[in-house]
Amino acid sequence: MTWSSFPCYDRVYHRVHHRVHHRVHDRVHDRVHHRVYHRVHHRVHHRVHHRVYHRVYHRVHDRVHHRVHDRVHDRWSTRGPVVVYQDPVVV
Repeated sequence: MTWSSFPCYDRVYHRVHHRVHHRVHDRVHDRVHHRVYHRVHHRVHHRVHHRVYHRVYHRVHDRVHHRVHDRVHDRWSTRGPVVVYQDPVVV
């Protein structure tokens, strides 16, 4: 008895093969997509993080710089250059 005596076998085989093929294809696709996604995500994340960090750094730096500059300017304009002399502490 050969497989050709079962015409339905062919149909079942194709259906199963089709399903398995799709499952394997999906799994491979997911894995590849995942890897690519992570690589791209990582690169983008670093770029964005760097840009955000840079922007925040500059904003904070500018604010601190202005505050210090204003304080020094106020001190100079009110009292003139004041040099405070302190005796060296002998331990």
